[in-house]
Amino acid sequence: MLRNSYEDCIITLQPTDTLDNELYSIPITIRRPLPRNWLEAIVTQNELPVNTSIIYVNSKQYLMRDVVPDSADTNTLKNNLDRLAATGLPIYISEFDLGNLSNSGTPNDNQQLQLYQKVFPILWRHSGVKGITIWDYLEGQTWQTTCYLVHSDGTARPALLWLAQYVMNNPTGVEATVSTLPSMYQLKQNFPNPFNPSTQIQYSIPHNGYVSLKVYNLLGQEVATLFNGVQKTGNYTATFDGSRLSSGVYFYRLQSDKFAGTKKLVLINSNEEFQLYRLNNEIIY
Repeated sequence: MLRNSYEDCIITLQPTDTLDNELYSIPITIRRPLPRNWLEAIVTQNELPVNTSIIYVNSKQYLMRDVVPDSADTNTLKNNLDRLAATGLPIYISEFDLGNLSNSGTPNDNQQLQLYQKVFPILWRHSGVKGITIWDYLEGQTWQTTCYLVHSDGTARPALLWLAQYVMNNPTGVEATVSTLPSMYQLKQNFPNPFNPSTQIQYSIPHNGYVSLKVYNLLGQEVATLFNGVQKTGNYTATFDGSRLSSGVYFYRLQSDKFAGTKKLVLINSNEEFQLYRLNNEIIY
């Protein structure tokens, strides 16, 4: 039912749901434009009211509501993700929230937990999915009243406790690297070299303390400070952007209270010069 701002007029519509479970298999948010000056829309499903909200995007009104399939097929979800990933584009899940089916009734912890356990692992494990954003989570601040994960008193609902444990136990998408603490100072050759317009410099610090990493021109004049302060023991990578400097030979110097090291780098800011140089000199040490 729709009501406008000019007269007490109510129009009842009966749209047909044409979204088949074979085409979509996870809760989705539907956004439909509203005519100008219409103040509200009441949506019912099976003669029961469904929570909706009206949002404004670029001065246009939209009616938003969540749709949850009654029998979501996780195989269909995975197949759809595979088809999206085949395009080569990264997949980002945004405005992700789950609560009661169709967001009806009072918040049901068990129903929310079952939905998260059914849907979230499929998204989390898929190599094409690069990020998942939870859409609101505090009680009283979610537009879908049953989808919150944290009560107003700060306590977590079972779905959030499960979600946190699941992510900790399944670090999918995180590249594991084994990095030992360095036992000595080391300043590595920048790469690439020559470069246009930026390059990376790796170095190692075996002790906590003051460190400076600076770049100088042939006259010994400082042209860039990449780091100047206290660093903890570890391996570091600094990026030097030479886009504002002229082409030429520069030096970078790592210095601490117990170490000093200097290496040479070559900046070629002209693309034509850079390509020509790479033909004859692959890397300078």
